[in-house]
Amino acid sequence: MSRRTNIITQLQTDFSTIATSSSIFKTLDEINDFPYITFTPSSESRQHYGANLRWGTTLIQLRGYTYDTSTDAMTAAETLSNNIEQIVDAFRAAHPTLNVVQMRVLSITTDEGVMEPYGIADLSIQLTYEVT
Repeated sequence: MSRRTNIITQLQTDFSTIATSSSIFKTLDEINDFPYITFTPSSESRQHYGANLRWGTTLIQLRGYTYDTSTDAMTAAETLSNNIEQIVDAFRAAHPTLNVVQMRVLSITTDEGVMEPYGIADLSIQLTYEVT
């Protein structure tokens, strides 16, 4: 398996600690279990530094879904976003063998409660790793 595949698999495992997760993008009508995280990596760019050192950078589009009738949907979506961001921030240190150079959240948006009682959070995550 490629390092990118290993990183995505581990990311899905880490997200599974806070929600059901899938690395196949799904829409709200396909989901029965909440909270739910679905994400897909996009195309990758490569930087070559010489001496066989290459970094791959990819953008991961992530969507989190919540369903909560006891609180407002926007709060539930923001809480899920914060939990996702904590996992992303800790990922590099938690998995040093994956040679992640940097992983960070670039943007977070929510549906602002429009889909109540459902909450939707969209995150863009940039992943840079050492290619083997």
